[in-house]
Amino acid sequence: MKKKIAAVLIAAALLCSAALSGCGGGSNDASSSDNGGSSSDSGSLAEQSSGGDAQYDDSGFLDILDREFVKDGENDDYHYEVYDNHVRIKRYKFKMDGKSYDVVIPSEIEGLPVAMIEENAFAVYNASYTEAEEMRSLVIPDSVIEIDTSAFKGNTKLEKVTLPKRMESIGPNAFNSCFALKSVEVPEGFDLMYGGTFAYCRSLESVTIPSSVSEIGQGVFKDCTALKEIKIPDSVTAIDEEAFSGCSSLEKINIPDGVTKICSMSFRGCSSLKEITIPKDVTQIEDFAFADCTSLEKIDIPEGVWQVLEGAFESYEGEEPTAWYKAQPDGEIYINNCLYKYKGEMPANTKIDVKDGTVCISEGAFEGQEGLTDITIPDSVVEIGYNAFSDCPNAVIHGSSTEAKDAAEIQDIKYVEE
Repeated sequence: MKKKIAAVLIAAALLCSAALSGCGGGSNDASSSDNGGSSSDSGSLAEQSSGGDAQYDDSGFLDILDREFVKDGENDDYHYEVYDNHVRIKRYKFKMDGKSYDVVIPSEIEGLPVAMIEENAFAVYNASYTEAEEMRSLVIPDSVIEIDTSAFKGNTKLEKVTLPKRMESIGPNAFNSCFALKSVEVPEGFDLMYGGTFAYCRSLESVTIPSSVSEIGQGVFKDCTALKEIKIPDSVTAIDEEAFSGCSSLEKINIPDGVTKICSMSFRGCSSLKEITIPKDVTQIEDFAFADCTSLEKIDIPEGVWQVLEGAFESYEGEEPTAWYKAQPDGEIYINNCLYKYKGEMPANTKIDVKDGTVCISEGAFEGQEGLTDITIPDSVVEIGYNAFSDCPNAVIHGSSTEAKDAAEIQDIKYVEE
């Protein structure tokens, strides 16, 4: 039955929405042509992308979290599930005819709005390799408020997608490995961009992120090798691990002031990036955050950064370090109050006094330095990376703090209390 219902925002718990059963779908009026042929009329696509308003309240959202299942359904294009006030698309029927298609998902099936695209519904591993090549463009109607995990993953020929205007959730890996996808405009209303959403979209050149987004999830744009520039809105407070890892053409990116931590490998392999400004409230730069950023020569690091973890500006698995790191002289490299690294090969019988006021000795700071015989650690140091002195067979740690004593014990190094 059709009815107006109260608005509900789709909760962040939908990250695990694979547990939800069912999805709905309907007939597809998209025109077909031989590969390389003409696409559907753009006006027709736009008209078919709206609809289903009668089933939404003033804020435009259906309550799809707890609805009564009615029946399974099927037509020429989709397998779907019917609920009491909406339909969920469960699986698209690939045509297997060697043609390319401009796919327009209908806004209604059996008189009910299509509100959800279920997990793997259009994913190519539900089809043969021949089928995977057939979707050229895609219009998702405004009735859809949720796209589930890996829904369109692996559609390697998909060049263009129109997302619904009032959608609340795109699941992890939804467009992962859509190699031909060139641009994406994420609609307003989004908060979290889930992990891997556009990962490996290697033709992606343009992305619009709305001001409603507060978090860019793990690996969202990983290996988007054509992406040259992206504007991150000031609303973003978290950029997660590997978010832009492997974006080798990325020349310019801003990190909003609300970000307080640069996560592990978040910009690893951005080899075209020449400069970066770390926001003033950042206190930690995690391991390999800018590793393999070979062109990165200017880094503006605020005074609040007190912890820089292993390999943050060096290399990962044997690649080249940043230009900034190369320009540093051999010896101890300090970043604010953090002893980040000893660069170069240490001469035999080297003794080091860590600077007073140092609060952190990074992971791997002296790793493999066989020439290190004595290092004195002041009481100001409150954190020592777990492998800071690994493979330093001749080292002796001098100090009086618990941190210095624990580091010696953990790494099996002689300790002399002073």
